Amino acid sequence: MIKSIYIAPAAPYSGKSVLTLGLVNMILGKTAKVAYFKPVILAPPAEQLDTHIQTVLSHFQLAQRYDECWVFTRNQALQYLHDNLQGLMLDAIIHRYKELENNYDFVIVEGSDFAGGGSAFEFSMNELIARNLGSPAILLVSGEGKSIEEMAQEALNFYQAYQDKDIRVLCVLVNKVSAELIPQLNEVLAKLLPDSLLKAVVPKDHALENPTVGDILRRYQRIGVQRDRQ
Repeated sequence: MIKSIYIAPAAPYSGKSVLTLGLVNMILGKTAKVAYFKPVILAPPAEQLDTHIQTVLSHFQLAQRYDECWVFTRNQALQYLHDNLQGLMLDAIIHRYKELENNYDFVIVEGSDFAGGGSAFEFSMNELIARNLGSPAILLVSGEGKSIEEMAQEALNFYQAYQDKDIRVLCVLVNKVSAELIPQLNEVLAKLLPDSLLKAVVPKDHALENPTVGDILRRYQRIGVQRDRQ
């Protein structure tokens, strides 16, 4: 039985926060005891509160404190890796995750944000954490400004990278896709990726460029209804 999902983006601006909110809303429709976990955040709370944590906790009124939702800042995580203390870092993240897992029915884990020129760090960090938590992953690819071939190849590469690390992948989701490209992209993904893997293509929606939480939830509720009918 799945008790957690790890949301892993391939790159910045993939729509991770939108997907996270939609997923929290969906899981809350099945169980009230849902926890949100973002192991690595950009800055310490004394300097800057993480807007994703704030939004999820306040909008959904989850029974969590802010400090239960994260473990390390990005700089702290980088320092642990630099000092070859990866094991200690993972132990702390796993300990916090297990506390949430023991007290809630489901844990939604949001991967780290991409910041500055550190895309390789974020990609590796998300792989590392997802593998050690044992959480199945949703892989999120942005289709904005990309051709069908580029989107399909990125989705395949991303999937294979997680497979190579023995991480279970539940879904590969390509977000922000031009509407006219969706039918052909669906066909290409069906040929490239395993039949057993859930594949989803989400059209670009200009209304979600500066969305309210309500806009996001309505959007993903519509997507859920459409997928249920398929």
